[in-house]
Amino acid sequence: EDLKKWKDKCNELMGSSKSRTGRVVAGSTKRKTTSKNEGLIDLPDAPKKPLSAYFHYSAEMRPLVKDKCKTIGETSKLLGQMWADEKDKSKWDDLAAKSKVNYKEDLKKWKDKCNELMGSSKSRTGRVVAGSTKRKTTSKNEGLIDLPDAPKKPLSAYFHYSAEMRPLVKDKCKTIGETSKLLGQMWADEKDKSKWDDLAAKSKVNY
Repeated sequence: EDLKKWKDKCNELMGSSKSRTGRVVAGSTKRKTTSKNEGLIDLPDAPKKPLSAYFHYSAEMRPLVKDKCKTIGETSKLLGQMWADEKDKSKWDDLAAKSKVNYKEDLKKWKDKCNELMGSSKSRTGRVVAGSTKRKTTSKNEGLIDLPDAPKKPLSAYFHYSAEMRPLVKDKCKTIGETSKLLGQMWADEKDKSKWDDLAAKSKVNY
């Protein structure tokens, strides 16, 4: 729902002036060809958010343990237990840090590409600053049209659980790493995860 509203808002921003030759289909990779939509300008998909250390770990370990478990829930529980017991997480911390750097680079390229697409015709009155929430006011950037930030990806059940439990355990731990380890252990030991599974499902629908 939020993703649809975001796309509609982007189209509204770019379609508000009759002097423009087209509107934006934000987040779309396919060009519309029907007469009704002719002239639409497609923006590329925004880059995906960088993976956390735990998700890098899960991606690597899941193929090794999935055959040992009967359900996805059992696999997630086992991975959470393994992560909690992992003493040296530096490998995946490094991967997460690299993912963050790559994401920032990809995000800049994406914004530049969006501006290039909207600035290619001299007949247009402005260019897009995709993903920006602040309107530029300098003479160099005058006339830029700001698109709102895309909605955030929906949280997983584990992240809903962590958000709820973190305030209850953070004072018991000295570092963020210890807090994460404790939350992973608690998640692995949690027998009934239906509450957070439901929250994750609702988040996905809202997204």
